[in-house]
Amino acid sequence: MVEYEQSIFQNKLIEIAKKNLVNIVLPESEDDRILEATSFILKNDIAKITLLGDEKKIRNRAKELKIDLFDVNILNILQSGYYEKYVKRFM
Repeated sequence: MVEYEQSIFQNKLIEIAKKNLVNIVLPESEDDRILEATSFILKNDIAKITLLGDEKKIRNRAKELKIDLFDVNILNILQSGYYEKYVKRFM
């Protein structure tokens, strides 16, 4: 019963996301679960994705997992010029 309700909930979220095509920003982007979720989201046109982290490491791990990161924005916050701005804002 719980699995069935979860599936309905998940499908409803996907339906809403597709209608509003938002950009989801995901940290910890070298993590397999994040990369697999990114792949699912992109293949199903659910949302746009921005991954935070080192682009080379992220792409290498995705390649090892046979995940195509087509149409993904990868932002290395430490090299983006935004790092200091966010440190000041959230400290």
